[in-house]
Amino acid sequence: MYKGRLFQNLKFWNSLKGLYGLETGAGNLPQGPAPNTLTLRRRGVSVTVKQLKNIVRKDVPIYYKMFYNAVAEIELPGQVVETAIEFSLEMKPTGVKEIVVTVEDGIDYPLVPLKAALKAVILALDRDAKLPR
Repeated sequence: MYKGRLFQNLKFWNSLKGLYGLETGAGNLPQGPAPNTLTLRRRGVSVTVKQLKNIVRKDVPIYYKMFYNAVAEIELPGQVVETAIEFSLEMKPTGVKEIVVTVEDGIDYPLVPLKAALKAVILALDRDAKLPR
């Protein structure tokens, strides 16, 4: 029997697989461990999130919302970029986690596939409890 949270995670991964050719570096998503790399491909253009480094949680008095700062190492076509990001995880009353990602540095690349890749990595890290508490 599926619980709401598991079902929502499966819907998220299946939507990514439908939109992009999803490839992971380590493990099978959504059941396996958090990937150390995640590549999203669409129409021949790909973006790879190599890793998230220096993840620091901000102290916020709201218990259902967590804010983080990190440095993302991203491989774009022809270059590898390190950029500062901010992201938040919010647990909705329905049990669904909402992830909001903000890229602080200007990157000359479409943000929709970049944010989708970052959200997938963040969700996998949160699922495996590898984010600071």
